[in-house]
Parts: sequence; C-alpha cells; structure tokens
Amino acid sequence: MLATLAMLVMGYFVTLHFASRAVQSLINTCTAQLEIEFEIAEIDYPQRASPRALCQCVAQALLEKNGLVSLALVGGLGLDPINLEPVTEEDSQQCIDALWLPDIELGGLAR
Repeated sequence: MLATLAMLVMGYFVTLHFASRAVQSLINTCTAQLEIEFEIAEIDYPQRASPRALCQCVAQALLEKNGLVSLALVGGLGLDPINLEPVTEEDSQQCIDALWLPDIELGGLAR
C-alpha cells in the first residue's frame, strides 16, 4: 500500500516536471518571438503587458484547455503538439484585454 502511494506521488511529480518544462519552453519561445515582432513594428508596451506576461497568459489558457498530463506528454514523451487543442484568437484577445490598458488610461498614467 505504501509502495503504491509512493509510486503515485512520484508519478505526479514527474508529470508536473515535464509539464512545467513544456510550458516554460513555450513561454520562452513565445516571448522571444513577440519581442522581435514588437521591435520590428516599433510597438511600445506597458510593463504590465510585456511579451512575457502575454505569453504566460496564453500558456495558462493552453494548460486549461489541454490539462497537465497532455502537456507533460508533449514535454517528456514526445507527444506531437499538433494533437493539443489550440489556443484560439479569442483566448489570446482575452489575455491582451486583461493585460493591456486602453491608450486613454496609458496617457493618464504617463503624466
């Protein structure tokens, strides 16, 4: 009984480790890509809506849609990411809306 419990706990931590690595890799890749796109487009963004914060929000949406185990399989056992349910434009827009203040508010904050 104790051995079974130990195996379950160990399995949980292994799953958490691989899922964490997959999400961190996704966030790092997304952040690098967004920083380049913002630089090319010469977009100034508030600290609150940094590329990393936006990518973390999108990664959270991906985790909620697919679950911890699916992301762990992508990170650890080579599950093809194409099999995951994708983040939609609506999900991305919700992240932008949650982090990006309207221009009117930004002007007021800058003064």
